[in-house]
Amino acid sequence: MILFFGWGQGSMEHALSPQQVLLLTYTYFHVFWIFRVSWPQGYAITSLTPRGWATQPLSEDEARQYGFTDLLKLPWWSRWGLFVPLGLAVVIVATAAVTGL
Repeated sequence: MILFFGWGQGSMEHALSPQQVLLLTYTYFHVFWIFRVSWPQGYAITSLTPRGWATQPLSEDEARQYGFTDLLKLPWWSRWGLFVPLGLAVVIVATAAVTGL
């Protein structure tokens, strides 16, 4: 079944400097790895410290205030791609129902 659908969490990153990275974490569900629906979970800034990487969560309002929401966005297809075949199936079924096929 893992070949047909899956779900999980992922992240995107954007380096603000060599010591600081912006993260966007998201959750997703996909069918055949192509058709995916994703929703963002939140932003965080990770900073390099003498003890390793430290992560500070940011609310969406804080990320928007700093202008970070423009740096990291989920691509349209990754966010809404699953609705394309579902919408196509609805159109086909509705057309068949109206025409009496």
